[in-house]
Amino acid sequence: MNFGALAAWLKNNGLLNEVTNEKFLAELKREDGNKAVMETCEGVKRIGNVILSRQQIALILNQPDIKALHERLVWAIRNPEPLRETEESSTEEVIESTVSSLNIPAYNGKPYITAAAVIAGNGRIFNSSFHRMLYLGAGKFAVRIVPRHLYKILEEARNSKDKLPVAAIIGGPLEYLFASSSSPPFGVFELEVANSLSGNTLKLKKSPEFLIPYPADSEIMLEGYIDPDELAPEGPFFDVLKTYDSVRAQPVFTVERLYRKKSAMFHVIYPGGIEHQLLMGLPKEAKIREAAQAVVPRVKDVYLTPAGGTWLHAAISISKQRDGDAKNVIMAAFGAHPSLKHVLIVDEDIDVYDPSQLEWALATRFRADRGLLIINKATGSTLDPSATLDGETTKVGIDATAPIREKDKYKRAD
Repeated sequence: MNFGALAAWLKNNGLLNEVTNEKFLAELKREDGNKAVMETCEGVKRIGNVILSRQQIALILNQPDIKALHERLVWAIRNPEPLRETEESSTEEVIESTVSSLNIPAYNGKPYITAAAVIAGNGRIFNSSFHRMLYLGAGKFAVRIVPRHLYKILEEARNSKDKLPVAAIIGGPLEYLFASSSSPPFGVFELEVANSLSGNTLKLKKSPEFLIPYPADSEIMLEGYIDPDELAPEGPFFDVLKTYDSVRAQPVFTVERLYRKKSAMFHVIYPGGIEHQLLMGLPKEAKIREAAQAVVPRVKDVYLTPAGGTWLHAAISISKQRDGDAKNVIMAAFGAHPSLKHVLIVDEDIDVYDPSQLEWALATRFRADRGLLIINKATGSTLDPSATLDGETTKVGIDATAPIREKDKYKRAD
């Protein structure tokens, strides 16, 4: 579903508030998880909160439930589908030499683009991933790049003493948003994952100057290059955990051209909001489910909790066959999502979406001497303020399932 169709779907279902320019950020925060918010101004309109819930995404992608949605995401990652190339794209209806048509929102006085998926390649492969971008002025952005796939491609450019051509997409198709958040194996192009997720309905266009493949008919594209040797301070900025990331020297993206639709929508992700959490966390839930299902025959639910940023805390309900199954699922979850910090395993009768039921299971079915798993000096998330600078932390797994032979003793009354 392209971005314009997604906005129309939200409006048709009474899930879109239209507000004036000066109220946009405040309304975006107030309506977090409830409604999308779009400006009523002339020109490029900012819009955010377009992803509201797991149920919304399952419905749009024609999946009957969250389990099926998880499995569809995993299937798409494992079965990327090459795209048909088109010569025309409404993304290129308007061509501008500056980014002045974008009303870049400021957070604590710092102007950031928060919903840009950056596409880059090394001649053999292409990668697409989300990166926040601090506007420095004069068409330059400091881009936060952690040591993953784009970082690897940029290092190759640095070693070759080359500038890295990139295209940053704002307002791509819904499937592309999730694919660019999914971190498939290096060498798997997220745009092909998105095409598989869409049922082979997407098309690609190559950018005019650098011939970078991008999803045709996206709202906005910024084309330019990253000079590996040009760095600028980036931060502080509050991220998905709503804590402030530190200031770091980051690579600079120089925009040579801005391409957009005549009536373009400028996608804005409010940092730490539900949309941010779901884009980051939903693909990880899918990977955790896949790993857990390889350990036990039945995994009922996998939930990365909002209080953990949909990133650090997982609650998983299973039907175990042996008392050791829960610990195996804990280890599988840590392997599937290395940023995970705490994992809670419960029985099928516990609703993982209900914090009171999770606490009840912890209170009645967990005993530390038999159900606690502690992993010291493990690599976790650099977003976790309690971790070291390189992300080292202590991980905890909790088996809050009832012992199989004493299950009646732990039965929960309706």
